[in-house]
Amino acid sequence: LFHMTGNCIGSIREHTKLPYEIILVVNGKTDIYNQAFARHDQTKAEKVVELEENKGYAYAVNYGIRVAKGEYIALINNDVLVFDNWLEDMQEALTQVDLVMASPMYGEPYSRAVEAKEKRDKLAGLPLEGTFGQAPDDFSCVLTRKALFDDIGLFDERFFMYMEDIDFKKRMTQAGKKYAVTRKVNVTHYIGTTDIPGKPEIMEESKKRAEEGRLIEFLEVKGA
Repeated sequence: LFHMTGNCIGSIREHTKLPYEIILVVNGKTDIYNQAFARHDQTKAEKVVELEENKGYAYAVNYGIRVAKGEYIALINNDVLVFDNWLEDMQEALTQVDLVMASPMYGEPYSRAVEAKEKRDKLAGLPLEGTFGQAPDDFSCVLTRKALFDDIGLFDERFFMYMEDIDFKKRMTQAGKKYAVTRKVNVTHYIGTTDIPGKPEIMEESKKRAEEGRLIEFLEVKGA
């Protein structure tokens, strides 16, 4: 798990030319974390937020958003790798929408910088795509302006894990905000590497909350 975090941070350092700061939110300190990072100061992040217990994805992301000072907020899972021009291209997309998602390179044997560049060159002239049924709708690497959270609020912390992104996008739609996927930005997402114990129960609870909040129509469209 921790080597994935290191790889993610390394890819940001290698492929980001615009000014930025990395805020690492440690969602529940453990003995392994203390040995791997804290003692040796190996996080290589400008800010490290250490939560004593795991309070869920939404809580952790909200904490990071609150301490961020910049105009833009990028939410990146620690099992993601970014490549050349990722931030420039995502900022460009924000001239058309309020939130943009990168397009993960799933199902490819390598999915590294070479493949990302080839796909970017091939798809550079294409417009942004709507979310459902077109480019993969994935929330593992997104960019927006911090002002969006001032307008519609942060993520709903009642969702411990899963569905909080769908809830957020529903609130965006209700507020007249737009979101889309850009196929110009291709990232690697090693999906499922950060799973935690009790995942089936957590997913079931999230689905229950989604149904109670009338999000089920979004889930059905996404899975169609």
